[in-house]
Amino acid sequence: MVGLFSYTQVRVLGTFAISEFLIIIMTIYLLLKNPRPFQAMFQNKRMIMLLVLCFLWICSTFFSDQINDTDVIGSLKGVGGIIPLFLCFIFFHWLLYDDLSFMNFFLWGVAISFVISLFIFVPSALQDTVGDSALTENESLFSRLIAGGLGRFVTAYSFSGFSLHPFVVILLRFAVSFYSLLQGSRSAFLLGVIGCLVLLYFVKYVKKEFLPQLVRYKIKRMLPLFLVLIVVGGITAKNIYEYAAINGYMGEANKMKYERQSSSKLGLLSGRGEFVAASLAISDAPWLGHGSYAIDEEGYGLEAAELTGDNVDLAYEKDGERYIPTHSHFTGAWVQSGIFGALFWLYALYLTIIFLLKYSYTYPKYLGYVLPMSFSIIWTIMFSPFQNRVGHGAFFAFIIIVMKQIDFFDKRRKNIE
Repeated sequence: MVGLFSYTQVRVLGTFAISEFLIIIMTIYLLLKNPRPFQAMFQNKRMIMLLVLCFLWICSTFFSDQINDTDVIGSLKGVGGIIPLFLCFIFFHWLLYDDLSFMNFFLWGVAISFVISLFIFVPSALQDTVGDSALTENESLFSRLIAGGLGRFVTAYSFSGFSLHPFVVILLRFAVSFYSLLQGSRSAFLLGVIGCLVLLYFVKYVKKEFLPQLVRYKIKRMLPLFLVLIVVGGITAKNIYEYAAINGYMGEANKMKYERQSSSKLGLLSGRGEFVAASLAISDAPWLGHGSYAIDEEGYGLEAAELTGDNVDLAYEKDGERYIPTHSHFTGAWVQSGIFGALFWLYALYLTIIFLLKYSYTYPKYLGYVLPMSFSIIWTIMFSPFQNRVGHGAFFAFIIIVMKQIDFFDKRRKNIE
């Protein structure tokens, strides 16, 4: 049910998924019905740390808004956007505590919800695509339906299907990534190629049920391989993107975009110049930030545009207001909420990297989901605006429970030995 309403959005101050309201209600109900998973959550140090840092982020946002005289609506949107994430962690921990396979229902629900949202909430779902790609609404709808919708169905299938048909999952993931490239999405293609290469390595382990020995005996050997595969995947994706863009295979709009970006001071990092603006803003208010949805009164975007040759200042102009550019979970939280927002996402990033390197391949049947998602989460924390609270809540609850289980089995084995 949560998955099915994850892309059905309503506007109450900000934009919220209906599933977020469901989670608030169900968290209270489940707490009264069966408190045992909640009690277990308070025995999990990683989850406690995640919740504490999220709570501090909420408090920091409130104080930052007060100090910066943020208007009431902006403050409610800022704090109100973090509280659902906090509750999502709690709810999904309860949901997945006894059976990790329940994640399968959520992922299929998300895939169905995404496709439905394209038809019911077309203007909201297609706003960015229409603006960035200069396509008609129908063309945008079709491209989003294929690239986004199929991508989510493949993710859902990867969770349960990788252990049965690993090469089919890898082929489907690569096909979706390549189609995303044709639609101009470099990041989706880059992450897809890296994910497919890493999954190929683990195919030989996929028929195993549980491989804790990999954690103990192979982690040091695995780390260099991970780094090599990431570098190879990145170089491969970059070269394919450049070839496709230069030869016009991605369309005239993307060809012009490539030429414009490659001629800027940032090269192919053009479009990420928001980090320069965010760095300038952070240096001025590193502890409590500038407040929720802070207006760029100091001209950080314009200064960054002059330094980089990138039109970073135009990207965040909305409703006649020019907000401080960030385009990142990490820098966005730091700019708006101060140091505690940054610390929260740094810890989330740390959890993801540790999970990826030490725990992800101990449950081979989940590899088709956790490996690509780990790369995706790392990318989104560093390079994407904050959104998809429900998806983040599910992913982090899942990996934290997995890490707790692995630690338990490893500790018990050491005691037996």
